[in-house]
Amino acid sequence: MQEICRLLDIDKQHTSFYHPETNAIAERFHGTWNSMMGRVVSEHQKDWDLCLPYILAAYRASTHQSTEYTPNFLMFAREVRAPADLVFGIPAEKSPSSYDDYSVEMEDRMKQAYCLVREHLGKTAERVKRRYDLRVRPQQFRRGQ
Repeated sequence: MQEICRLLDIDKQHTSFYHPETNAIAERFHGTWNSMMGRVVSEHQKDWDLCLPYILAAYRASTHQSTEYTPNFLMFAREVRAPADLVFGIPAEKSPSSYDDYSVEMEDRMKQAYCLVREHLGKTAERVKRRYDLRVRPQQFRRGQ
């Protein structure tokens, strides 16, 4: 796992126990997941485990505002086919002529997607900072405080 994190330039951070506010990304996902579950699970709430794979598939296939990509695309460098795609059809993709061509094409797509995602995340971070700065008032300290 450490090698994968190194290759993908991921900096793993650990949060302290019983402080959910320090892990905002996971908490945001839990909020989204809970709202999706609430719309699908029946009144008696005993079938939530049967709905889980479909809810997660829908989440992974939805475009995220901050990255402007779906998690499926960022993971596999292509969109995953859903049963609806079989019924309604999807645009045909050209098949690579060899495994080497496929791996080179996949690497290029991943690099391009990650560069764009970093740009989008930078813009999102700036927007969030501006919104945060509107609410924050600078503190004035006197000598001895």
